[in-house]
Amino acid sequence: MHLLPLLLVAASVPAVSAGPELEASARSLDAPVSAVTVFSDRARVQRRASLSLPAGTSIVALPDIPGAAMISSVRVDVTAGKVIRVETRPVEEARMTLPEVEALLSKLEKLADTQAELDARVTSLNRELSYLGSVGPALPVPESERVGKPAPTVKPAVWKSSLDFLDARRDAIHAELRKEEAARRELTKKIQEVQTEIGRHDLGAASLRRLKVLAILESGSKASATLTLSYDVPGAAWWPTYELHFSPQEGNVKLAYAGLVQQTTGESWSEVDLFLSTAIPGQTLAVPELLTWTLGEHREMIPQPRPEQPLPRPVALRVPPARPSSAIIDRRVEREVLAARLNQLRTLASSGPTGLASTFGSTVSIATAAPTGGAGYGYGIGAGSVGGLASRGAPAPDYYQNMPAEAPAPPPSRPQAAPRPSYKAKRSKAEAGPSAAPSMAFDDYEVAGELAEAESVSLSSRSSLARGPGASSSSLALYDPNAWRRPTFGDRTLPAMVAGGFDYVFPAPTTASVESGPEKLKVPLSMATWKAELLYEATPAIQKTAYLTAKVKNATKQPILAGKMSIFVDGDFAGEGSLDTTGPGGELALPLGADEDIRLEHHVAPKTRTEGLVSKEEITDYAVHIEVGNYKKRAVSVHVYDVLPKTNNEDIEVKLLSSKPEVSDGPDAKGRLRWELTLKPGETRKIDFTYSIRRPKDWQLTQR
Repeated sequence: MHLLPLLLVAASVPAVSAGPELEASARSLDAPVSAVTVFSDRARVQRRASLSLPAGTSIVALPDIPGAAMISSVRVDVTAGKVIRVETRPVEEARMTLPEVEALLSKLEKLADTQAELDARVTSLNRELSYLGSVGPALPVPESERVGKPAPTVKPAVWKSSLDFLDARRDAIHAELRKEEAARRELTKKIQEVQTEIGRHDLGAASLRRLKVLAILESGSKASATLTLSYDVPGAAWWPTYELHFSPQEGNVKLAYAGLVQQTTGESWSEVDLFLSTAIPGQTLAVPELLTWTLGEHREMIPQPRPEQPLPRPVALRVPPARPSSAIIDRRVEREVLAARLNQLRTLASSGPTGLASTFGSTVSIATAAPTGGAGYGYGIGAGSVGGLASRGAPAPDYYQNMPAEAPAPPPSRPQAAPRPSYKAKRSKAEAGPSAAPSMAFDDYEVAGELAEAESVSLSSRSSLARGPGASSSSLALYDPNAWRRPTFGDRTLPAMVAGGFDYVFPAPTTASVESGPEKLKVPLSMATWKAELLYEATPAIQKTAYLTAKVKNATKQPILAGKMSIFVDGDFAGEGSLDTTGPGGELALPLGADEDIRLEHHVAPKTRTEGLVSKEEITDYAVHIEVGNYKKRAVSVHVYDVLPKTNNEDIEVKLLSSKPEVSDGPDAKGRLRWELTLKPGETRKIDFTYSIRRPKDWQLTQR
């Protein structure tokens, strides 16, 4: 009954099979990065290209994307025609070839030989200089042994000639050491040049994993189309940051929004449309299904017969592992050799120029065994020397320790590669001979497919044997508050954490270029200018300084996220502060720094008395006196804050007795009081309030 629809569907799919020949027949397409949306833990990259589609089926090869990209997020869209299928294939690309690594090692080896010879010459000269320093005038016969013999005759000319010879030799040695020092500086520069050349390569791994993307397109007629490739890749984040500019004469504040963007995805974004988002992609999209619980069910027990001998367990059948070809094994051995050489090169690049010769004595060697019975190659890494090199040279001589040495230039920093899966060869005792070492070698389509299938069958078989058919596990708690929770991040300043659960997108007004690396790029977003309500806030009980605050209303349609802020007053840097997350229409308090033209004084005078005939109580009255002086040439508004003590003891009573002027607000739940004052130029206002603490007699009051 349903045969005709199935035949129609099968006829609509073009006969294009997967395999190496598919990539060979594909047309390469240049699709540069055009737009990027940065989240708190990843980036969504869009590549766009224009192409001419012929009538029928066509295959295009898109640029390689980072190996850490999430394969499930790869998507291809085309404006004309339709996308039949998208294929992704991981490949390993060598960061450096083995001849390149060997050339650098040979260059460093020659420099190490030169350094060892120079060290030996300097050591010999220093020893001769030390010996000459110990030579001095001495009598041919000691005074204690000159018994009955005349004193030897002193010939000044002979001694002068000897001392002149010693001085001339010392001067010659110092001249030779200065030449050696110049040679050492020149050698250090050459070593630094080689180390800089090594530092240009990312030596964190022997190979770089990339994803090849193929798209099979179909068009009914010849047409021009725009193709878009999008994918998510980890290793990107951004943080909100602000600049606050305040002009006291105009009374305006300008708040400049910006985002600090960092990405280590392994690819550069050049002149792209940038969007900064507070969303958390990749969350569960479906509503969780509720589990049915049965409580307190009791059933009648029915005896169950048991066998005398346990029944044999079913044996899970496994798909035989794929046998890698000799070409794959050769490539694997070559990668292992390259990894060992790169590890040695990385060690030499990190060592200082002065210790290069000694570093060669503890480098890494690679031993490649001959094929054994056609089972592939054996390979291993062991300690030793490379190419017969032994430890040579001597420690840096004392002569150089007393002379100013040029600090070696550190190698340029390299971006941290984005995390990616690790595929290693797997061996078992039973897999000997030609079938040894099945691995995820993505160089070959057939091997990759067979190994992936074998691994999935093996895992599913073990799972079914361990749990049994239909087995499931669940929590014994009726309500587990940790079952569904919003994702969290280790960095609390990320926009996904400070946005309060809302999703916002901040588009950059212009295109931006962000290189892959540890540096953070400041991307301006927008600027808002507001008329501010200026007031001063002061807590004279803690600090006799008033702080200017501008209160504004967020009139934009986007929120202000919590973040750090640099404050500028009349173009001069005044300090740093922070902002809280404020939604559209919310009130924002912007700190503008201290002002010395508002003078404050704070004094407290306690007075204790005793009341009661039988149960005596002690009452301490605290008279607080505050003075606020305005030394500006304009009127100001000042909010003064103070606090009453709080207690949880019913035997202690804290009471506000009087206040002049009246308290504008308080005391609140925390005991805080607030007075709102308006001061004319040069005016001084006073605040006097009194509160009491009543407690049983001889009680000792403490504050915490």
